[in-house]
Amino acid sequence: MNAPALGDALALHRAGRLSEAEAGYRAIIAATADAEAMQLLASLLHQDGRSREALAWLDRALPRLARRDAAQSNRAAMLLALERFDEAVASAEQVLARNPHHAGATVNRRLALLGQARAAGELLAKARHYARYTAAGGDDPLAFLEFGNALQNIGAAEKAVAAFERARELDPHSPEIASAALIAAHFRADADAAALARRARAAASVHARGVSARGVRGRDADCFGFYSPRFGAGPLASLVLPVLRALARRGIRIALFSGHAHGETEASAFRALAAAWHEVGELDDERFAACVARERVGVLFDLCGHAPGNRLRAFAARLAPLQPSWGDWFCTTGLPNMDLFIGDAVTTPASEEHCFSERVLRLPRTRFVYALAQDAPVAPAEPPAAVCFGSFNRLSKLGDDTVACWARILAAVPRSTLLLRSDGLEQASLRDHTAQRFAAHGIEPARLGFDGFGSHADTLRRYGSVSVALDPFPFNGCVTTCDALAMGVPVVALHGASLVARQSAALLHAIGCDDWVATDVDGYVERACALASPQANRAARARLGDRGRLAIFDTDGFADELLAALRRA
Repeated sequence: MNAPALGDALALHRAGRLSEAEAGYRAIIAATADAEAMQLLASLLHQDGRSREALAWLDRALPRLARRDAAQSNRAAMLLALERFDEAVASAEQVLARNPHHAGATVNRRLALLGQARAAGELLAKARHYARYTAAGGDDPLAFLEFGNALQNIGAAEKAVAAFERARELDPHSPEIASAALIAAHFRADADAAALARRARAAASVHARGVSARGVRGRDADCFGFYSPRFGAGPLASLVLPVLRALARRGIRIALFSGHAHGETEASAFRALAAAWHEVGELDDERFAACVARERVGVLFDLCGHAPGNRLRAFAARLAPLQPSWGDWFCTTGLPNMDLFIGDAVTTPASEEHCFSERVLRLPRTRFVYALAQDAPVAPAEPPAAVCFGSFNRLSKLGDDTVACWARILAAVPRSTLLLRSDGLEQASLRDHTAQRFAAHGIEPARLGFDGFGSHADTLRRYGSVSVALDPFPFNGCVTTCDALAMGVPVVALHGASLVARQSAALLHAIGCDDWVATDVDGYVERACALASPQANRAARARLGDRGRLAIFDTDGFADELLAALRRA
């Protein structure tokens, strides 16, 4: 080894004179093939962003180095930079097998595990990689947020709650994390309206921190604005779009404020009816407020609540004289300046008004109305020949209590099957995982059917295979419940302890089908089994046959009720 020359090159390296140091290292290697010079050159190249070349030099040096732990840990860092996460984990673990307390290898392993999780395509693999990251002592709050999302996506709702809570502990001032933890709490079996209200107010305080309310004047009471990041296919297309059309027919000027830059096709139906369309996702709160003011919006509906893409901080500072919460949200926002919450007698009973920061505006029949798309299939005239239960809700809603309940139903109705349809079920690993959850309750995989991602029209067609739709709990369906009813399929629901746990009960109450709503799991099982019999199933379908007389399909009646309630507010 040419010690003086290597020392000179290292001094240049430490001084940040990288090109001179690189030349020195290369000269030493050319003269002596010195392994330590190769290692130092690799370190310099990695520092300079040339990690691929750095890795090649380090791999040449490693077999000849007397002390390899630091170099092997650096190798993991280079693999990380190249996004070769599996190899990075293996490289760091080789060091930790020899030296369990090696600081660099510990950090690089955590980062590589996090990289594996973020790069994983399959939902189950993603959740498992995040679990390894957290078990390795990872403490990135954003990673715990992502871990919670991954757990929700595979149906592990209770574990997801713990991940979101850990994220909140690590970063108590993050609005995104505060809202995610609030949403996750709705999946807890013991969640009730009062507990969720406390959480909502705490989350709202994070959003509204340091906000001062502004005055708003000179607005048009007949100009209704609506904010959402999800104007496109999805819940708003079925639940809100028909109401906007009905309001426009009644002379209300509609201004839409989109938190997402939707494509022309995706949001075309919303754009077509709006007198004004604004994309405000990139605007700060002041410019968003100025945009609302230019349209002279008198009533601005928040359709997002604490969901991703929310603008609660802007609403906290007041954007319009009257601010109702509605649409894709299912709890108090917790904001003092959110004026109204659109509810009904079942989802927002008078006994729970104290659970809302807003004044509850209780509509006479239902808080939602639903309209089928023009390309929707015709509801089948007859039930399927074989008994098939179905749920087309997201897997995140299928908690352990729901799975156990549905397994009881399958056990009680011989030769019946269960069809599940959810994003993610196109992945074989997630289908197997879900089948194992039912197998733990004695249900053979052959009795389960799985559909993955598909269009809304395809989803509606699949109801032709379903005898009885099963609503998950405590986080109910909403559009999925309406979809089933519109396709003539009876729905069994559980009346729960929070708004979201009573969504389906409220919809069924609105159409006079309270007898399909249970107050406990035993009653749920009994109703599902009873509705599966051919005679009862035909009778149930007959009750759904004339959609025009059912409240949840009465768009014009709903619009009149909403307008009248707002005029009185």
